[in-house]
Amino acid sequence: MRYGKQTCVLVVGMHRSGTSALAQTLEALGVSFGDRLISPWHDNPKGYNEHVDILRENRAFLESFGLDPDGRDGELPVEWLYDERTTTFKQRISDIVTSTFAETYLFGIKDPRISILLPAYVDVLQALGIEVRVVVSVRSIASVAASLEKRNGTPLAASVRAYEYFYRIIRMYTKEIPTVFIAYDELLTDTRAAVNKLIKGVHPALRPYDDAAHRLSTILDPGLTHHHAQDDQLLLEMARSTLRLERELDELKQARSTDMDWWHSKLDALASISVFAKEQLAHAKHWQGRYQETSVQLAEQHAAHLAERSALEEKISAAQAERAAAEEKITALNRHIAHEADRAAARDSHHEARIRSLTNEVEAMHVTITNIERSFVWKCIRSWDKVIHLILPRGTVIRRLYDALIAYEQHFFNEVVPRHIVRRMQKMEPLPIEDSASFWESFRERHPVTDVLFVTHDETRTGAPRIVLDIAKHMQTRCSVAMASLGGGSMHDLFTETFGEIIYPEQLMPSGDPVARATHVLTELKPKVVYVNSIVSHSFAKAARTLGIPVVFHVHELDIAFQIVFSRKELAEFKHLADTFIAVSQPVYDLLVHSLGCSPEHVLFAHEFVDAQAVLAASTQVPVELVEQEIGSTNGEVVVFALGSFIYRKGADLFMQLAKRLHNRGLPVRCVWMGGRPFKEPFMADFKQYAPYFSLLHERENPFPYLAAADIFVLPSREDPFPLAVLEAMSLGKPCVVFEGGGGSKEAIKDAGIIVSEMTIDMLEEAVVRLVQNGPTRASLGERARMYQQAYDSSVVIPKLEQCIMKYVQLPANAEAND
Repeated sequence: MRYGKQTCVLVVGMHRSGTSALAQTLEALGVSFGDRLISPWHDNPKGYNEHVDILRENRAFLESFGLDPDGRDGELPVEWLYDERTTTFKQRISDIVTSTFAETYLFGIKDPRISILLPAYVDVLQALGIEVRVVVSVRSIASVAASLEKRNGTPLAASVRAYEYFYRIIRMYTKEIPTVFIAYDELLTDTRAAVNKLIKGVHPALRPYDDAAHRLSTILDPGLTHHHAQDDQLLLEMARSTLRLERELDELKQARSTDMDWWHSKLDALASISVFAKEQLAHAKHWQGRYQETSVQLAEQHAAHLAERSALEEKISAAQAERAAAEEKITALNRHIAHEADRAAARDSHHEARIRSLTNEVEAMHVTITNIERSFVWKCIRSWDKVIHLILPRGTVIRRLYDALIAYEQHFFNEVVPRHIVRRMQKMEPLPIEDSASFWESFRERHPVTDVLFVTHDETRTGAPRIVLDIAKHMQTRCSVAMASLGGGSMHDLFTETFGEIIYPEQLMPSGDPVARATHVLTELKPKVVYVNSIVSHSFAKAARTLGIPVVFHVHELDIAFQIVFSRKELAEFKHLADTFIAVSQPVYDLLVHSLGCSPEHVLFAHEFVDAQAVLAASTQVPVELVEQEIGSTNGEVVVFALGSFIYRKGADLFMQLAKRLHNRGLPVRCVWMGGRPFKEPFMADFKQYAPYFSLLHERENPFPYLAAADIFVLPSREDPFPLAVLEAMSLGKPCVVFEGGGGSKEAIKDAGIIVSEMTIDMLEEAVVRLVQNGPTRASLGERARMYQQAYDSSVVIPKLEQCIMKYVQLPANAEAND
């Protein structure tokens, strides 16, 4: 078992320079070299202290570059550290070090080959967080060359060249690393001094000389030294002379191709040297012949070049003539483009005037709705609500029934009624009958076949329309699709850009009920399958079932919405409206199967989804400084963020109370809610009281830079089947706080946030305060949330929905849908 930071001692030096004796000395002083060591041999009876796996990897790596396995013949290329082979080699060495020395406090690695692989080993060890010490064994070049000549038959010149290469690399890469140079002769003759130098330069934990003296006396045997510098000085001089001649010969080979006179003068000077005289003369004759051959070839190539140049000049002249003609055509096209641009500008001016007119109409609509909100009815509801809260204690049966009734009333007056009012006020002018016929004629020209008709209840920037947009956009690559919409919205331009012509049933058939309009559209299109998105569009499901067209019904709503949209009789018949229902969360699935009687075989469980990559890319489109300035946050403040319509169902009243409580605690918190606030609710009577404690930002086309600036995401919804905002927050690594009974978001969050068991402001405050006061917890939960979101990514969920749709698209023409 090791304690503290690990230290590795790299024992390097030229082959036969005493690295084995130095490694055994370190082992006696307490350095571990592992268990898998190669066995001693007759040329090194004391042992090598070289790890079998590391030796194998070093030899294979050198051979991969065409060198000999000992690294003495040739040099590694200059760029070897950036080669793919080096990356693989470093990973293998890392694995060996980790598996062998994981529990070792002080260990060593010895192999002469590490001398020229030193930068790779230093990178590996430092990446693992291991301290590096280098111990270099130094021995005279003559003794090393003579020893290699006797053991391996290596020429003296080659040994001298390798010696210089090894120690050049060592000096180059040990400038910034603690390094100890130990002379081999000193280690044998003055062992105590050498040991003290190792203790000082390697690690103070090494055993002192007196504790290891007996062991060292058996390791360091001067009698094993086979060669000495003074005995081989003559051999060294011969090797250096040979190297000098080889270098001079290389210089002559480089110069002979450019200056033959210089070559002859050098040849004459070299003729006095008996060594290589015949070889130099033969080379001179050979290169004289090559020079003459090259001169002839150059003359021929020059003539061919002149001919090619003449032909090229002719081609250039022809190309210039073509270019002049093309420039005339371009000038004419530019005039035409300028004319068309003027016409487009006139059309744009007309469209802008129309947009301004529509904008004024919408603003007038908001003024009208605001006046409705402030009517006597709202004041009565507010007063009655206050009286009931005083009379009925919280937790009683009557109080729970009253709260449920208020929830229904809130949803009806603040979501259903305003939606219909807006739809009526924004209603498009109906097309004349002849224009309706021409619409279908032109539509069928562009879409001769419609495989899937997608139906959305509107084009607002809310969950269900965004989901159907993503699914239909994906299905465009698989089959022919069309989009029908029961109302407009802020994403109208995006819908039109994606699908071209959008079908508006009320515009095509002003008279008749919703089912009759849906029947008209389906009769004209004859799609293979109808994809109904949300229960508001159920009229298309009824019409399709009557016409025998398969229906896929995507359900995003829970009990309150069902009670408002459907009558009791319609609820009983709902289970027959589709061939396949898609439930976006477990509460929705339970509602369909256990409350509405839908067959489990006909219900597909597929969560809502978001595209995490798109969210991440959009989150960087607004500078952080601008976001912080708009939010009003300062350094050190924790941003608590909520996203969605500022309404009772979303828990906006609870968020206001939470903001005030956090402020009263004196916590460094900035509370921000982003979302539309078009309709007044009773709780808004207290808005001025809470406004100083939080910021209310209007809806943004791109809310993700603001969500990315948050530290905690809070969704205090009372009912939300499976909100996309939670998945978007998770994809950006934000810890989430939601109510357990508020919908299906707890399925995605799991333990990547806090799920509040009771829908009370006290428990919500306690959960948020816990995250505000613990930064590491927020970070760990955020990383876990990012990981959990991957299961709810569009790349995972959309293929499941595609498979569900395509099974109906691929049905034979005479096949009937399941009841």
